[in-house]
Amino acid sequence: MDFNKKMKKEIKNPFSDGNCFFCGINNKFGLKLKFYWDEEKKEASAEYLPAKHFTGQGNILHGAIQMGLLDEIMGWTSYTCTEKMAVTSGINIKFLKPTYINREKISITCQVISKKGPKIKMQHDFVSTKNKKDHLSLLFKYAGKVLDRDTIKMEIWPSQKLYKWSRTLDVHIQRLRAKLEKNPEQPQYILTIPGVGYKLSNSD
Repeated sequence: MDFNKKMKKEIKNPFSDGNCFFCGINNKFGLKLKFYWDEEKKEASAEYLPAKHFTGQGNILHGAIQMGLLDEIMGWTSYTCTEKMAVTSGINIKFLKPTYINREKISITCQVISKKGPKIKMQHDFVSTKNKKDHLSLLFKYAGKVLDRDTIKMEIWPSQKLYKWSRTLDVHIQRLRAKLEKNPEQPQYILTIPGVGYKLSNSD
């Protein structure tokens, strides 16, 4: 298995003035984000290291910045698919858990779900890149072996108490499958072992 074959191309910035808060290279207060496109998945992506001055409560990244990041990547996804700029007509966001400012990059992604006339339906997400790497590293470490849910939770979140009914682990596995599997609904690599946990297939 060579997951590094997944090729992404940088999307050329269509804003010549460079003043956009999120992607403008000339905005001294901006985030200066770069966006990439995966043609196979019809998915745009970017990475961002949250800055301290965008703190909300405690060390949580302010919700307005989180929503802005998602709104921005939807615009880039739409632009890549249609070669036309678009505006957001509606956005439905569920904050499943806090996004902390802790010197870890977050990965922002947006996929095209359907396209009908001038309307495009998209699905977006962002998650700590560290959690993605931790999950994948753990699965590779025990490739071919079954890992029970409790073991994975203890390895990835040793200082957090996750209740048995928590779906946090399943959500992270779904995100990994979306990135790595050709068909996430019928995974070939990250396998579910009913009633136990997960296994990374070591077959080529």
